[in-house]
Amino acid sequence: MLRTRVLVPFVAAVVSVGVGASAQPVPVLVVRTHGAAALSAEGPDAALRSALAMLPARLAELPGEAPDMPPEAAAMIRTAMAAIARPATLSLCYDPMNVAGGMFGYGFVLSFECENDADAELLHAMLQDGIRQSPALLGPPEASEAFDGMMEAWTAIAQVRYGPRRVGGALRYEMHVGSVADPAAGLDALPVALDAPGFTPTISAVVNLAGLTPAATIARSLPGAQAPQLAQATAQMQAAGLIGEHAMRITMQDGIAKDAAHTRTVIHGAGRYRETLGMSATGLSADDLRIVPADAHFASLGTMDMGFPDRLLAQLRANGLPVDQVLAEIRRETGIDPIEDILRTLGGSVAVYTSDSTGAGSLLSGVVAFSVRDAERLAATRTKVANLANGAIAQQNDRAAMYLRIEPWSHAGGEFYTFRARGLPVPVELTCALTDKWLILAPSAQAAVAAVRQATGRGDEGLAANRAFASRFAAVNAPVTAATFINTERTLRAGYPALVLAGSAIGNAVRSPHGDGRDPGLVVPLYNDLLRNAQPVVQLSWWEGDDKVTHTTGDRSLLIRAGGVIGAGAPLMPVVAIAVVAGAAEEGRLGMFDSDWLQRPRTALAARAMLGDPAARAVMLLGASGDYAWWPEHAGCDALPLPATDAKP
Repeated sequence: MLRTRVLVPFVAAVVSVGVGASAQPVPVLVVRTHGAAALSAEGPDAALRSALAMLPARLAELPGEAPDMPPEAAAMIRTAMAAIARPATLSLCYDPMNVAGGMFGYGFVLSFECENDADAELLHAMLQDGIRQSPALLGPPEASEAFDGMMEAWTAIAQVRYGPRRVGGALRYEMHVGSVADPAAGLDALPVALDAPGFTPTISAVVNLAGLTPAATIARSLPGAQAPQLAQATAQMQAAGLIGEHAMRITMQDGIAKDAAHTRTVIHGAGRYRETLGMSATGLSADDLRIVPADAHFASLGTMDMGFPDRLLAQLRANGLPVDQVLAEIRRETGIDPIEDILRTLGGSVAVYTSDSTGAGSLLSGVVAFSVRDAERLAATRTKVANLANGAIAQQNDRAAMYLRIEPWSHAGGEFYTFRARGLPVPVELTCALTDKWLILAPSAQAAVAAVRQATGRGDEGLAANRAFASRFAAVNAPVTAATFINTERTLRAGYPALVLAGSAIGNAVRSPHGDGRDPGLVVPLYNDLLRNAQPVVQLSWWEGDDKVTHTTGDRSLLIRAGGVIGAGAPLMPVVAIAVVAGAAEEGRLGMFDSDWLQRPRTALAARAMLGDPAARAVMLLGASGDYAWWPEHAGCDALPLPATDAKP
């Protein structure tokens, strides 16, 4: 054992020579959670918080219901879940002045706050047996020489230490791996609390990419690691700010204030690598905001660094790739110059949205819009692309060319190109439209026409007319480079069924089958009660010097935020349903031409989701992986629970 304790630190020290030294440990990753603060004891989340608080009592009943479950197992599970719900910290630091614990000077700490000594003892008992039996240990655990009450042992590369530790009168249970001299190292790198009235943090974190530099240096110094490819990859990572003395540092904090929920992420030092990473510094204009209708359900806008493609092509040329030959071949075969005829005709802004104006907020209301710099040249390119596509279809299959084609057409002064299937009942018409300022792509002709109306000033006042969005946007004293908006008042309708199903599952899980009266009631409030005063989600990004800031605000209620986000993704459910059915057919689990295919309940479930059934969509969301083993194959689709909702017109 003594030989191991001497050998491992010696090897670590030798390998670490030349890495560089710092007087203080360098944090690589630090995370602090604040327990149940994410759920308010009042308001819409109160019943959910109450239900989760009942879970330990329910777990305590399981040994009596499962004869094979030892009582101590349930106690350990209950204690572990209670520990997870309490404040905790996780950290990974590099300390070149301390390699005594191995891992080349890196040290990992996981620390939970314990409610009392009994919880700490149960956690210790839960881990003790598993660690003692681990084949990775080089010897049995012994009492720690560094911290009273903790145990320690050695593996081939690191020291492992675990057990309770008192910190300022509070009892914590901790696990240390590697070189850990001070378990609190790195915690001072966490961001200070947001300057928002009544702000209560739920989680804060920091990622210091410079702390990975010693690991990269060590990797290059290992035998067999001198390949030119590794050196090139290391240089590219340093050029992108991922390692090195001036690598980027990311801080994040999330919490609840009196006015809203807040999440702020800052990429410190990103300005050094703005061109390398293609980060735009151009702010969104009033025209950019007007492209999105005021009745949008979801919208995401941003500006692009239009010089990035040129720099990327130059890098590819420098790496010896035949970029110019490929571009010349494309020009020769198609008559289109991808750079001059497409890339340089576009402006620097892009918007993606769904809205009532373009199709009642459904998938078919989706619009993608690119700002345009040279509309005339882009129009000529669009015509060439349509002709090439039609010619390719005809060349491949004469019969297909009879039905499928890209056709130009006009409506209300607008010029459109649509991919159509003449004579066939195909329900999708992919459409492209072009105005003097915007290139518009949409999955339906109606969405394209409505988007052109909005883009040419014949729609409404745009996203800036939404007071909640406008107030957040105006509060930023810098050009906003990107914005995301979820209109919770409109999307909560589609997300509410998933909330009801999840709430019912939680409520039933914590109720006692033994009649002790434990009942959380309605875990999810009524729809109209949730909808009342629901705030939208607004995410904005901007630059503060060399730091890239992204700030997100939303409703104080976790349920309302979750329902709004789920509802914003609900229009994609038809695509998910089609993918599930197609995937099942591909794997042979679903015979596409079986006589009973349409009668299978899972097929009916997918069909109902595609037709807009909110309960079916919720079930599909909860099982988006495609594994519906929990949904009985013999159960008819009529058995699908339909939650009662108070629909708001």
